[in-house]
Amino acid sequence: MSILFLTIGLTLYSTPQTVVLNKKDISFNPKNAIEVLEMPYNSDFRSILNKEFTPLPLIKRPFRPQQDYWAKYKFKCDDPGEYYFYFGKGEYITAYVERQDGAIDKKEIGEFTKRSEADVADISKSAKIHFKKGEEATVYVQLRNETNFPPRINLSIQNAEEFQHEMLFKRLGIQAIFHSAIWMMIFYTLFLWISIQDRAYLYYAFYMAVLSAAFFLHDQIHYHIFTLLAEYPQEMHFLEIAAAQMSMVLYFLFMKKLIDTKKLVPFLNTVTTWWMIIKTLLLPILIYINTYLILGDALLNYVFLIDFGFLFITCIALLFKKDRVATYFAIGSIFLSVMGLLTILGVIGFFDISWSEHLVQMGILGQIIFFSMGLGYKTRRDANLVFELQKKNEDLVGKLRKKVNEQEKTLRLFMRYVPEPVVAKALNKSEESMFDGELRYVTTVFCDVRGFTTISEELGPQEVVGFLNDFYSTMTVVIKKYGGSVNQFIGDEIFAVFGAPLSTSNNEQRAVLSALEMLEKVSYLNEKYQPRFRRPIQIGIGMNAGEVVAGNLGSEEKMGYSVSGDTVNTAKRIEGLTKEQPNSIVISETVYNKVSSIVDVEEMETVDLKGKKERIKTYKVIGKK
Repeated sequence: MSILFLTIGLTLYSTPQTVVLNKKDISFNPKNAIEVLEMPYNSDFRSILNKEFTPLPLIKRPFRPQQDYWAKYKFKCDDPGEYYFYFGKGEYITAYVERQDGAIDKKEIGEFTKRSEADVADISKSAKIHFKKGEEATVYVQLRNETNFPPRINLSIQNAEEFQHEMLFKRLGIQAIFHSAIWMMIFYTLFLWISIQDRAYLYYAFYMAVLSAAFFLHDQIHYHIFTLLAEYPQEMHFLEIAAAQMSMVLYFLFMKKLIDTKKLVPFLNTVTTWWMIIKTLLLPILIYINTYLILGDALLNYVFLIDFGFLFITCIALLFKKDRVATYFAIGSIFLSVMGLLTILGVIGFFDISWSEHLVQMGILGQIIFFSMGLGYKTRRDANLVFELQKKNEDLVGKLRKKVNEQEKTLRLFMRYVPEPVVAKALNKSEESMFDGELRYVTTVFCDVRGFTTISEELGPQEVVGFLNDFYSTMTVVIKKYGGSVNQFIGDEIFAVFGAPLSTSNNEQRAVLSALEMLEKVSYLNEKYQPRFRRPIQIGIGMNAGEVVAGNLGSEEKMGYSVSGDTVNTAKRIEGLTKEQPNSIVISETVYNKVSSIVDVEEMETVDLKGKKERIKTYKVIGKK
């Protein structure tokens, strides 16, 4: 039975698949569509026409450098048009298209270039071939590498319309997702490092940043975006290898600091530490030989194999340690090391996976996921340790908390009678300077409940106090929102100041905006109290701006912060003008000059105010512009 299956398998392999070209769907197995012939270096097309080709799955690999390899493909076209054929990687690639009528088209795809330069021109290493409907053709492709880097034989096909989309924009999308994930982790770990000052997170952030740079330099798309880089292909390849190698050094540093491998796996920690030191010292020489002496990537590939091997062995050992953070880290790192080993083995030529270039990226994303899980556990564990420490010091903390609560209670009671900014300012002053006065430019605001005397006559004392407390609280929130300070509560009136005791900018605008919002709050108070009062609540607001004397007034037994002067008296008298116009805001000309750009006003008649020699202009605020 096994012989029968082997015979069937060999028969299938010996009958190469004809690839059907269709613009909507080109699906095939590349291995079953490719036949390969190994020839001496610098062979010509005529010499291979009568040779017997071997199916790709049966040929001995890896391919050797400085040797000619001919690949043979058969195509049939169902949908005519131009198609791009990507036949693999080689420093010199030539395609010969044998048509049905015997004509042969020769297409020079590549030429001898250095390894890094060959990667630069990766997209151009494809042949654009035109097919007619129903046409069948055989394509022979010669792949040759002059350097020690072996050629790679593959087959991918796209119609010309989709070529740029698939080869550029789709790959850009994949890279964008990958780099976005990396940079999210970079910013996150930098935040952790800043927060808790643990160097492990700094190493991880640098590792991810260097890794991102390595992949950016590795992927050929960036040469199409930054054309300057394409002018220095060897230098870019040098930086790519250096970034990739240094990312491994940073990863081992991160592992050593986060997991404490010196304690958990001391022997492996010593071995990997010495390996990283030796590699770092020799790295410039290795990269120079790799890049400028054109020996291919084989030497550095083996360095990567050792890196991933050490990582794999170390993390396997960490799995046996009773440390859950180390376990999470080890699982993610094992996944990363396995993907890295598969990638390097594929590059060396042990096997061929069409998506091998994404294996390491998959490994990195998997490692990020497991690292995040381990980080979450570590955070919870650290939180528990802190909780236990707090529990051990419970008596001391309780005493301190009790003392602080007493002080806070005293301060809160004090602040109910003294404006909060005054308290803050007083705490920063000496006792001798408590009574110092100063000139301040402020905006003073008076807000009065119209007709409250009549309303209060019909209410009990508790209802009166309850309403006033609600009125004061509602309006105080608005005043503080805009940077003002309540100076006094006088019966059913609020006296507020903008610009003292703490200086603020645009006092007039802040005061007017707060007054407009205070009018809006009247609707809320009416919904709550009008059914009980049987009449609407109405207020009047007046304001003025100018210099005042500000400071603490009183005696050593009792003090109060206040402002006084003509500016205050004028504001009080302007507020009196609103008696005949309930729910209105009246401002002085001084205030109007500062707020005319943000509110609409209605000019009122020039009026005489008690105590003022000259008539003054006032304005009624209509609303915001």
